[in-house]
Amino acid sequence: MQEEVLIKISNKIKEIRKNKRVTVQQLADDARVSKGLISQIENNRTIPSLPVLMNIVHSLQLDLTDFFKDISPTNNH
Repeated sequence: MQEEVLIKISNKIKEIRKNKRVTVQQLADDARVSKGLISQIENNRTIPSLPVLMNIVHSLQLDLTDFFKDISPTNNH
């Protein structure tokens, strides 16, 4: 379940970045992290720390609450 949420976070970062037509380098610069780290996060190779995630979300001009609004584990009924 935790892995599913982390994949959703990674996918959402990538989707929002692409929709806003922001390059990996631009996002990295704005979030004050390396281009490689953004790439690793988007490709589910690493888990961002909370401060890094907050910087990324802020750089995408979102607030953390809105970012997590539709991210939750899938419930199998």
